[in-house]
Amino acid sequence: MKTAHITALILAGGKGIRMGRLNKGLIKCNDRQLIELALEQITPQVQDILISANADLDRYRHYQWPVISDREYSDGGPLSGIYQGLLYCRSDYLLTLPCDAPFISPDYAQRMLHAVLNSSRDCAVACSGERMEPVFALLSAGMDRQLSSYLSQGSRRTGEWLRQQNPVMVDFSDQEAMFTNINTPESLDSWQRTDRNA
Repeated sequence: MKTAHITALILAGGKGIRMGRLNKGLIKCNDRQLIELALEQITPQVQDILISANADLDRYRHYQWPVISDREYSDGGPLSGIYQGLLYCRSDYLLTLPCDAPFISPDYAQRMLHAVLNSSRDCAVACSGERMEPVFALLSAGMDRQLSSYLSQGSRRTGEWLRQQNPVMVDFSDQEAMFTNINTPESLDSWQRTDRNA
């Protein structure tokens, strides 16, 4: 079921340096663009979606969801996109995910929201065992002030900022494929071969 409290933010604003500076969200994986795979998997789980992108904006707008770009703190990596997402978010929570993860758990939003609602925390971060996965986070919409304060100090580390927020950790070690990133030509080739053989 869709979770009406949540807006998903798909992070597609990176420079794709390890992918030869290609726009990763528009790269095809088994004949599907990565942004299409992300949208297909997250749309049933949330009410609204934002796409964070800094290039090829018209191509992303084709998918009929709002496209937002880094403005303030444009050198902040994923945190810049997350900050803009928090500013635009009209839901109670913002759920983040990267555009280059070809498998998103079908209960990603549900498990993250359940963890926050059953704690006294303002945010949750997915993890695999002891390892935090910082770009998979659920944030209360009002956290833009804390993030702005962190970014204004010149700090840019997503994991560091999230740890400062005392998040509840949500273990997805039963679905570690969710944390597979396609960020090099080799990882793209490996995933496509694995997916075809699945």
